[in-house]
Amino acid sequence: MKHFYLSVFALLVCITANAIETKQDTLTTKDGSFRTFEKERAAIEDARRMEIEKRQRIAKAKAAGDSKDFTDGYVAYENRGRGRVYLDGYHISDEKYARLCENIDYDLWRQYRKGTQMRTSGIVFMSFGVPLTATAISMFIAGSATMSTSAFHNSPLYTMAVAYISAGAPLMTIGIPLYCAGVKNCKRSVAGFNSQNAKYNKDIALNLGVTSSGGIGLVMNY
Repeated sequence: MKHFYLSVFALLVCITANAIETKQDTLTTKDGSFRTFEKERAAIEDARRMEIEKRQRIAKAKAAGDSKDFTDGYVAYENRGRGRVYLDGYHISDEKYARLCENIDYDLWRQYRKGTQMRTSGIVFMSFGVPLTATAISMFIAGSATMSTSAFHNSPLYTMAVAYISAGAPLMTIGIPLYCAGVKNCKRSVAGFNSQNAKYNKDIALNLGVTSSGGIGLVMNY
């Protein structure tokens, strides 16, 4: 019987050891989901490497007196005038925003620049289309009020009104979507910058601790 109990005890020890070993390879995220540590190790190392690289760039920039090109602040876009970008409530130039994007993701600046170009093109189209269309409408109203229908349709005023609206309406049809799409791209660029900048400035900690299931494993805090 003694040997039997020893065998059972040894079996339980082996099962417990295997369970602990399995728990140690488990990574618990913020929402309580589980992933194997081996699959996530590369992502964690990449995040740490990015953080180290950023700190090195900041230190280099500070040494060169260019630390103004790095920020943990909030960027906002205002669709006023030529379109403005603000950093923590203060207006910054497009060149400044380009340097900020370069330190996070330069594609964000390309998206913003494309947005400003589309917005400007839309304004140009609308600047011609709106006056032409408005003039044509005023001609239609004036002709209808002062002439009979048949007389107005045979008059030079009607011919001019048709010509104006034929030119103005297509310009407005092109300009309005271009303008709206441009503004949307600018806002998406700024939103993407804030999102990526927040993740980039957030420290990731990987510690040995108790998982949400009660086991022992690696816990990632972020």
